[in-house]
Amino acid sequence: MFNTFQFWSDIGWLAVEAVFGKRLLARYEAKLLVKQKGPQALEVARQVAELARQRGDKRAAKLWDEVARQVARREAARSR
Repeated sequence: MFNTFQFWSDIGWLAVEAVFGKRLLARYEAKLLVKQKGPQALEVARQVAELARQRGDKRAAKLWDEVARQVARREAARSR
């Protein structure tokens, strides 16, 4: 039948995958945005996040806030 340990182990892996999957998506979007928009990438990411908030799309706003953070990190690393 069902193994309780296996069940909770699977649930744990799904949670980890969900968190890291979102981070990977944000990093990928940040990389593409920096490549396409250059110095304006941070402002574009912030504008997209604000538009998502105005539309009431909390998940998209959260994603684009993370993209903006990733872009800021990339710009800070590049300026060193």
